[in-house]
Amino acid sequence: MDPTAAAVYVLLGLVALRVIIVGIGAALLLRPVRDCPACFADATFRAHHRWLRLLAPWLEWRFCPRCGWHGPSRRLARGQPGPPGSAMTGVTRNTPGREAR
Repeated sequence: MDPTAAAVYVLLGLVALRVIIVGIGAALLLRPVRDCPACFADATFRAHHRWLRLLAPWLEWRFCPRCGWHGPSRRLARGQPGPPGSAMTGVTRNTPGREAR
């Protein structure tokens, strides 16, 4: 094998390894939330992306109809309650026009 080709393969392997490590680190930083991080709406909707489900099944794409925000979050297991402060825990917020329970 040509030494130049071997150097190219090694460098491409190192770049691919760096992309994988950064991707895993970024995925671990995502929080499992149901509330919108931009406007703090009570709930966001899950948008289905086939490519995201195939590449990273532990992630889901969320959309907020109130402000138009969209972005990734970590997927919760079915039946598992949401984190504190999310819409899945039954926490009510005092919003105008709605009485506190």
